[in-house]
Amino acid sequence: MTDISIDDIVYIVAQNEVLPEKGGIFNPRNYRVLTAKVISVYKREIKVEFDNDKRKRIPNGQYFKSHVEAEQICYRVANDAWRKECVNRLLNDPPEQLLPNFRPRITGNPLRFAERNMMFAAQSNAWGSEVNEQKIIQVIAMTFEDIEMLIGILEILAFMNDYAKKLIGKYFVVELNSIFGLLSKLKNLNKEYAQLEYQDMLKEIERLEKKYKFRFIRDKIAAHKDSNIDLKSYINIWNAINYFSLNEYWTMFVSHVDKVLMKYYPNEKKIYFLMRQQPLEGAIATTIKGNEYIPFFGFEI
Repeated sequence: MTDISIDDIVYIVAQNEVLPEKGGIFNPRNYRVLTAKVISVYKREIKVEFDNDKRKRIPNGQYFKSHVEAEQICYRVANDAWRKECVNRLLNDPPEQLLPNFRPRITGNPLRFAERNMMFAAQSNAWGSEVNEQKIIQVIAMTFEDIEMLIGILEILAFMNDYAKKLIGKYFVVELNSIFGLLSKLKNLNKEYAQLEYQDMLKEIERLEKKYKFRFIRDKIAAHKDSNIDLKSYINIWNAINYFSLNEYWTMFVSHVDKVLMKYYPNEKKIYFLMRQQPLEGAIATTIKGNEYIPFFGFEI
């Protein structure tokens, strides 16, 4: 800044020594704006004096003449920290589920059937369109994989604006509702499950729906878009889509499904849930599959 003079008041963004708010350095609330008086002006910096009589040299570009501007910088500094963390994660430790198929894998997901390095494995009664327990478990596993993809995307794009994150969360809500629908179909084919574990899950769903109303969200703005919603309802819906609500629903379903698989479907757990998590060492599955699969950008990596 060139229009700065001795005795001017400037504002400086500083990180709190103790980070009281959740989110640490990624939360703008963990930064504060300090007021200081300019006592010396140099070519590339200024020297200021704070209210506690401490003095410090501040480089150009790190002090502001407007308190409002400095407050806005708190958000930019926090976002820059989060962006750097996401870039570091993307470069050095990207979520495994988002990486290309560098090594062959087994999948029971019919949507990934023709991908490069994917070998499809499913029970014979899950290949057709007939609804049976194995087919339902297969689709539940596919839905779990979809949600795991969404979680990975959120991990590396956490610096995005809130609207972008909530849009991903909206799709998350759709998938969570899909799991409930699939489990409701499963209970029609497994009477013991219908009488025991399914009833326990319904109690949990009832508790969570009172808090978050995910079914309402799915029907009104996620799977469908209704126009007969007032502004207050839109606000309530959007507020309900957040990390904590999604995680509470998701962990409930993960625990429930694992319990059901262990008790009734151990083979299906291995085929559709466990085998896809580990690459096949020493195997090759790079056969060109012709026009069976059309990649998103026209080519696979």
